[in-house]
Amino acid sequence: MWITPIISCILMFALVDSRAFEYVTSPEDHGAKGDGTSNDSNGINAALNACANQRLPCRIVFGMNYLSGPIILRSSKLTIEVTGVLRMLKKHDFPNKDTALSFINCTNGLSHIKLTGGKPLENMII
Repeated sequence: MWITPIISCILMFALVDSRAFEYVTSPEDHGAKGDGTSNDSNGINAALNACANQRLPCRIVFGMNYLSGPIILRSSKLTIEVTGVLRMLKKHDFPNKDTALSFINCTNGLSHIKLTGGKPLENMII
């Protein structure tokens, strides 16, 4: 019967997770320790750079305790999901002390950037 393939097809589409259509990563996937004491700037910026090389929307999950210098957003359609803690290094600990960067910086022309999580603004200690 032709009804069975239609029902199977409907069930298949109903079970597809929307995250299958986005690139999901974390700073630890790119070398960050997330222990709250190590400088995770390189791992965080590597995750952001990986998102910039994707054609899909990107989600970076910050689920641990991160310490970072300036981070640079380089891609549109980016979701930063902070369920852990993202804390800024003291200015004198920045890799390049002469750089006049804010904690979170964007390249020109970006759009559709979201900051989400349980309490993302409380978890971002600046």
